[in-house]
Amino acid sequence: MKGLTLSLYNSYDKNKAHDIHLRSIARAAPICYATGFNLSLIDFPFPDPLEQVVGNTTIGKGGDYLELLNSRQEFFHGSDINLPQEAIITTSKPDEDKAVGMMELLRMIEGGMKSNFIVGLGRKGLPNSIRKKGRYHLDVTGKGIPFETCTAIGYIPAVVHTYLKCRGKVP
Repeated sequence: MKGLTLSLYNSYDKNKAHDIHLRSIARAAPICYATGFNLSLIDFPFPDPLEQVVGNTTIGKGGDYLELLNSRQEFFHGSDINLPQEAIITTSKPDEDKAVGMMELLRMIEGGMKSNFIVGLGRKGLPNSIRKKGRYHLDVTGKGIPFETCTAIGYIPAVVHTYLKCRGKVP
């Protein structure tokens, strides 16, 4: 497992798959693949997300990137945050005692901190039970501007990857 993960937390229906689930996974997979991130799904309503996505969407080449991540053991799913990485809660409203700026976080990652960026999927955002698990809370804009989920899915890996690439830390 690589040191960077993008986790999507499902705050929609936990028992029924919706089209938004499939589209979000299919959108995140090529971004993760291109930027060297793992992809993790938390509390999604199907036992085999790979089976659900592949062939059921045109996004991400019909799930091809999800299959590539899976074949490289860079795709995870389950009901909890169980990766050996620091949980970074992405939110436009960080808790004061856990708030971290983007540049400070990027320097920690450059120094070797393994990070799991958790993004809420749905209008409710991340529940308090998940927010509490994060040592750091990151407002990616630094201005309290909430991002739509798919914007965050693209923005976070792009910023981290670009920073590390400019610092000579990725090929």
